[in-house]
Amino acid sequence: MSQPQGPPTGSPRTRLAKATPPEVDNAYLRNIVADTYPTPGGAGNWVGNGKAAAALYAELHDGRPTGSPGREKFHPVDVADLLGRYRKALRQPQLSNRDKSIILAESGELYRALQVRDTAGGVTAWLNANPERANTTLNAVESVKAEPELASVTGSRFLTSTFKRPALEAVVPDMGLIAHLRRTLARPEPQNLDAEAARIAAKGMGRAASLIETARGSEALRPAPGRTGGPAVSNDATRKRGRNGPEVDP
Repeated sequence: MSQPQGPPTGSPRTRLAKATPPEVDNAYLRNIVADTYPTPGGAGNWVGNGKAAAALYAELHDGRPTGSPGREKFHPVDVADLLGRYRKALRQPQLSNRDKSIILAESGELYRALQVRDTAGGVTAWLNANPERANTTLNAVESVKAEPELASVTGSRFLTSTFKRPALEAVVPDMGLIAHLRRTLARPEPQNLDAEAARIAAKGMGRAASLIETARGSEALRPAPGRTGGPAVSNDATRKRGRNGPEVDP
């Protein structure tokens, strides 16, 4: 099971060689990868290897925004947005095995960056100043934790089913920045709220359970004997009135 990891060793502000984007087959995924990596050969001020996760690592370490002079900014929302886009990329038709591997690798790096503790406090102060930023960041993490195909990244456990999408059974508690946002926004960890129904489905009884619930719903809506749910109408009046039109002669 994957566990959130801490930042890389050494100073996060150390300027390294720019990371090179991997080759991908899917055009939709190619755009996401381009936004994750620094522009090859481009000028500017970067930290680490120039990737979005490296920028966030540095900001969590020293509390200062990252970017070219006059254009510095904090990157938690950008990292969360990329993470959500990689999750959506999994829905692309006919993804190659290489593309799927890239999605898992890049998602893991972004996810771990968001789980790092904000030792300087600058990033959390920036997020807390605008609840929309904080919610956007947390929503992205929650959607990824509920994605079965990213279980190797998040450590979430799922109950398989023959009839429907695997149901979330348990999650690895968040750490660092995301744990702080949960406390600030009073948002508990996502949990599977229908575990028993999921277990039934996992045993191949999903269809039967669905039919039972449908029957129960119909029974609950059925009026009690002697009551129609509306005003009393005589049989004569019923015969004289059309289904949807005015009163007619018999």
